[in-house]
Amino acid sequence: MELLCCLRFNWTLAWDPDTWGVDMDMDDASSKIVGDEELWIHRIIYICAKVSDFRSPTSQHQSEHPDNNLDRCQRCQQWNKLKGWCDRWQDAVPRSMKPLSNVAAPDNSTFPEVWLVNRPAIIARLFYHTAQILLAKTHPLEPGSSPELHHQQQKNARDLCGIVAHMSGRGMTSFPIWFFIIGAKCLVQRESQVEALGIVDDVLKDNSLRAEYIKNGLREAWGWDWDASTSHQTAAVEHSVLDSATTFATRPEVPSGLVNPIMATADFSVEGHPYGNYYIPSLSRIDGDPETVGPTWFT
Repeated sequence: MELLCCLRFNWTLAWDPDTWGVDMDMDDASSKIVGDEELWIHRIIYICAKVSDFRSPTSQHQSEHPDNNLDRCQRCQQWNKLKGWCDRWQDAVPRSMKPLSNVAAPDNSTFPEVWLVNRPAIIARLFYHTAQILLAKTHPLEPGSSPELHHQQQKNARDLCGIVAHMSGRGMTSFPIWFFIIGAKCLVQRESQVEALGIVDDVLKDNSLRAEYIKNGLREAWGWDWDASTSHQTAAVEHSVLDSATTFATRPEVPSGLVNPIMATADFSVEGHPYGNYYIPSLSRIDGDPETVGPTWFT
């Protein structure tokens, strides 16, 4: 998925989320036990994509004068809108997609155990916590510095790590590792950091080279004093962001601040666009006022 690449490399999405046709009207959503889980997953993926683009250097420097007060005010308004979407999603999502319980960290872990009933709920939570972490780190005026934002970052990071730490046997291969990296980079306690390295080994037990590359990145983010002599041997190793069945060509680390170079020239409006097997764009009838028909997704 393109979004996971952009989260990993801090790119701007080539496929503009505003063209996805996701229904974001959550005002009339009533509290349900179950129902519309697929729509709610689409919503949180859309929200996370918007947050990812907001975080990207391309978005931050679109203004001719990115440091002026007007630009900061506009970005604050954008940030507040995105945060409002996240909070509204959390309040309105069906009960089946919320944790049944958040259990205190067991004796063998520093992370809480988050009980989620099914895979859609797990996937949705990974995107939700990722969006909240990125928002806490990208406030235009006080990115992560205020006690409230620091608490938001740490709470969501620990919950995200807890989901991945205790989800063995759920049949999701290496998909969660890309969310886990974002959460693990926020950890400040040495004990939690050590456990996080072990989780990377567990999730990527069939690919030790890839695991070592990710662990080196975490050690660097934490400011550890470690032997970086092997990092250059693994810096070109990047595999599937979805699962082991799909691989990208081996490539060196790509700088952030780009529109996704993998799909920068793709045209998502044409019939043969890259997601043709999974997505049909919204259709419009032109008879006076256009009536939009929602997009179709294939899973």
